[in-house]
Amino acid sequence: MNTTPKDDAEPNPTIEELRDLGKEIRTLLRRQVLGEDDFWSRYDMAADAYDKAQLHRQNDNLDVLLIFAGLFSAVNTAFIVLTIVNLSAPPSYKTELLLTLLVNRTDPTTLSANDFNPPFAPHTAAIRQN
Repeated sequence: MNTTPKDDAEPNPTIEELRDLGKEIRTLLRRQVLGEDDFWSRYDMAADAYDKAQLHRQNDNLDVLLIFAGLFSAVNTAFIVLTIVNLSAPPSYKTELLLTLLVNRTDPTTLSANDFNPPFAPHTAAIRQN
């Protein structure tokens, strides 16, 4: 067995060299880990800023949409209330019909169910408006 060191073999490092090598490794690892942490913290901040801006835009859009829907409903209701009375028969319609039947017919046994409920057709203008 040959116990003499070979010339082409590297010599054993000293304690100081090992300590310096350990410091370099720790520094590189710290830079790598902090670099990744720095990337993710920057990404997280950017994503939060984007999410907050998006939420603000969506809230503004929703506010405008709700205001429009409320105003549209109020205006439509005002017009529908004014014109809906034209879609049904006036209250005096049945009274006039019964009086007409009494005057025209003297025999009540000749009355049919259709005589009491004649068809009512609203004006086409009232249908178009509603």
